[in-house]
Amino acid sequence: MKRFLTIVGITALLGIVWLGAGCKQPLIPSEHSHGWVVGGSAGGYGTILHTTDYGATWSRQGDSTMIPAAALQGISAADDEHVWASGQPAARDGATFGTILYTSNGGTTWVRQGDSSTIPNAAFLGVSAADAHVVWVAGSGGAILKTTDGGTTWLQQAQGLLPTAVFQSVYAFDRNAVWVVGQESSGNGAPVILHTTNGGSTWTRQGQESLPAKGSFIDVHAATQTTAWAVGTEMGFRTTDGGKHWVRKAPPAGIGHVNGVCAVNEQAVWLAVDYSGAYFTPNSGDTWIKQNTPGRGSFCMNIGVTATHPDTVWMTTIAVGPGVILHTVDGGANWVEQLRTDNAGLGNVGLRGITFAGAAR
Repeated sequence: MKRFLTIVGITALLGIVWLGAGCKQPLIPSEHSHGWVVGGSAGGYGTILHTTDYGATWSRQGDSTMIPAAALQGISAADDEHVWASGQPAARDGATFGTILYTSNGGTTWVRQGDSSTIPNAAFLGVSAADAHVVWVAGSGGAILKTTDGGTTWLQQAQGLLPTAVFQSVYAFDRNAVWVVGQESSGNGAPVILHTTNGGSTWTRQGQESLPAKGSFIDVHAATQTTAWAVGTEMGFRTTDGGKHWVRKAPPAGIGHVNGVCAVNEQAVWLAVDYSGAYFTPNSGDTWIKQNTPGRGSFCMNIGVTATHPDTVWMTTIAVGPGVILHTVDGGANWVEQLRTDNAGLGNVGLRGITFAGAAR
C-alpha cells in the first residue's frame, strides 16, 4: 500500500485523551518512552498522537488552529522535544502548499513551517530529522527539501534531477548521509534510490543495474552510514557498501507491498507488510520469520514501524476499519493493540508514520 493512498474516516470528537490496552514494558532508557504517530484528518485537522509511557496511553495533540485539514504521512523525532511531521498539501493565506509541522516542546504546540513562496505544492510523504537543526522532507513532484536551522528556512535540493518522481521516503543517518526513495513517475515508472554523502551538495542515483524495470520504493532506513535497506512493491533490497551495490533481500514472493522497514542494527531488521503482515530477520535477510499481526479484515496494511530493540517494536496500520497501533516486547510472539482509532473517537482514520525519541527511527 503506497503511502500516498490515504484511507480516512472522519469523526468529530476533538481534544480527547484516551487509554490504550497497555502492556508490560521492557527496561529501556526513559527517553524512548516519548513517541508520536500521524495519520489522516479527523475533526477538521490532521491526526498526531503522542505517548510518554511507551504507548501504554496515547493522546491527541494540536487542534485545527495549529494543524491543517490534511492527511499526515511522516513523523520524525530528533529528541523528546523537537519533532517534525509532514503531509499532504493544504491551503493557507490563499495558497496551497505541502504540509510541514514542527514542535519544539514535545507537541504542546505545533507550528506550520514555510509558505507558498518557499514550499512547493507537493505531498510530503517522508520526513527525517538528523538532529534538532538539520531536517529533510521528500515527496511528489521530485520534491526534496532541507533545513539547517530547525525549519526557519527550507531550501529545495536536487532541483530538476527527477521532476516527475514521487519520493515516498527519506532517511538521514546523519547530517551528511541521506537516502531518498520512490518511483520515477506515479504508477508506471522505475524504482528510484538517491543518495548523498555530503548533505545534499551532490546526489547519486543508485542500484539501477539491480532493480526491476517498474515498481516503487516506499521506505528506506539505514543501520549505519553504509548499511541500508530500501523496500516497496513486492521487493526489498540491501546495501552494505553505501549503495554501490544493492542486493535483493526480501522475503519470498507474494508478500504484497513492503510499506515500512526498521533496521535495529546491521543484522536485525523488521518489515511492515500488507495484509496484517510483519517479517523479522536476525541475520541481515538470509532468513525471514513471518508473523501475522492483529488485523481488521482482509484489507489491513501494516505501514509504519520502529523499534528500540530487536524484541521491542511498534507498528501502525490502515484498514477498512479503524487504524491501530501495535506493540510487541517479545519479538512478535505476542502483539498488543495499544490504540484503535474507533475507540479513541477518531473513526476509521488510517495511521502511518511512527517515531520514538532515541529509537532506531
